[in-house]
Amino acid sequence: MISGEESGLCVVDALNERGSHIPVALITGESLSDGEIAESYPDLVMLQKPVSNDALLGLLDYMLASEDEEEHSDARDDLQLTSA
Repeated sequence: MISGEESGLCVVDALNERGSHIPVALITGESLSDGEIAESYPDLVMLQKPVSNDALLGLLDYMLASEDEEEHSDARDDLQLTSA
């Protein structure tokens, strides 16, 4: 569990430091319009609370999709996911 003084970005940083290729998405109650996050984490997928069941299932489908770039692009477009 992440303490109140940390954010999910701490987890992303730790995974990146270890060279992990584990897909990560953040679900947050914070604004998604922070350009600094987008610059620092260009591949990070974020959803804003409240998240519908369909959006969450779509996110999981997207993250578990094959490495085919076209498939990822189509899935992302269909879900209208927000990149940080």
